[in-house]
Amino acid sequence: MWTDTNINFGKKSLRHCCKQIAAGMSIEDINELGANLFEQHPLNVSNRKEMVEEAKLPASCQWCIESEPNSIKDIWNTWSDEFITDNQSQLIENSYVEYIELDIGSSCDMACVYCGPWSSTTWSKELGQAASNTIDQAWRDAMLEQLVKYIARVPASQQLTFNILGGEPLLMVDTYHMIEYIGKHCGHFEKKPVIMLTTNLNCKEKLLEKLKTTIAATHDQFEWVISISIENVGKRAEMVRYHLDWERFNHNVHEIKDLVDRIYLTNTFSLLSFGNFDEFIVWAFDTFGHDGYTTTWDFSLNTVQEGFTDIAYVDPSLVDPDRIKTVYMSEVTKCSDPAQWRIDQLITHIDNLYTRLGTKKVDVRFYNFWNVMSKRRNVDYLSLHPIDKMISQDLPR
Repeated sequence: MWTDTNINFGKKSLRHCCKQIAAGMSIEDINELGANLFEQHPLNVSNRKEMVEEAKLPASCQWCIESEPNSIKDIWNTWSDEFITDNQSQLIENSYVEYIELDIGSSCDMACVYCGPWSSTTWSKELGQAASNTIDQAWRDAMLEQLVKYIARVPASQQLTFNILGGEPLLMVDTYHMIEYIGKHCGHFEKKPVIMLTTNLNCKEKLLEKLKTTIAATHDQFEWVISISIENVGKRAEMVRYHLDWERFNHNVHEIKDLVDRIYLTNTFSLLSFGNFDEFIVWAFDTFGHDGYTTTWDFSLNTVQEGFTDIAYVDPSLVDPDRIKTVYMSEVTKCSDPAQWRIDQLITHIDNLYTRLGTKKVDVRFYNFWNVMSKRRNVDYLSLHPIDKMISQDLPR
């Protein structure tokens, strides 16, 4: 019943939503289940049955359970109640895969405030930890072997999307090996598969040229999508996505935006991003234009799930959702025939996130986190809005 599958090559795991608790997979599991691995591994079957037969979220969906009634599942689900009712008997067994994530490692040149050493070698270096970016090649090869067998089963009429992410995929040679490997096994599809790279686009010129060359060489084989991880502008962007060079990033965006079929701006909202989203919206429309909105470029909204960067710590009075929506709709009115459902979805997402504000209490642990981060990086996060309004005078300093 899931439309998504995520393979994490570093953690040797599988899941079907980026918020879901992953299922660990051994080589023995892979060899035993074969190409049935992706739909019929025991945890997936159990989760499906619980959702269909008992009409409740399984334990693997803990994040959505804890965030009810403001769970993102109500935003991300595109199936109508009628479709679910009519197909209930098939939802446990059938494959509805549309989107396959390949999480290929943790090599990364940035240390975003809401991330950590589990997804960034730069974070590991900052904390003085050994980087855990070694991939078990035997596991990798076994998983890829079954993946291409699984792909062969997907109906020719389906358009699959493959999203390569990390870490930072533009730093990893395996990115281009994956693109080549996938391309060899997708010849039966009537529509070109989508190849998506989720990237911070902070790379230096040599790596950018490698990407541009690859896009040009494979454009007849794939529909190309770049998912750019960014949600702030200028200096604030550099403070949130630590080690980002905004000037270089902005240059790279302009270099790449007309070479691909679609751009997604993947916005991961932290407490340093959500309240300033209107500034980012203006930059986005200025950069990508109005005529192509929802057709050649779009926003893809996400949010931090946990930790002291969570928007849930922000008092609702420190964010003006009406200003954000007004700025957004002002830009939308300049667009030519944008998809209304995408507009409605973004507005609903903003409203949904706003209801999350203030649901966690600021305490000394919150202060300690940002104080330590500020000292370690020599960046005064405590003076950055909205943190400057969130630290109570009675907390120790």
